[in-house]
Amino acid sequence: MTNASHEAAPELIIRTERPEDIDTTHPLAARAFEGQPFTSGTEAGIIRALRASGDVMLSLVVEKSGRA
Repeated sequence: MTNASHEAAPELIIRTERPEDIDTTHPLAARAFEGQPFTSGTEAGIIRALRASGDVMLSLVVEKSGRA
């Protein structure tokens, strides 16, 4: 039996999205749907419009080592 060195896993925090996260999450939403056979390419824009109208009920982000 050998001793394997283990690195500490980065701390992940799930939290409610903040306004300053939107510029990061918008392109991520666009990439998530990109190339899918069912996409219209408008999903990220729809999400942005829902945020602007106050119709998003829940949006979460994951922070890894302090970065969303």
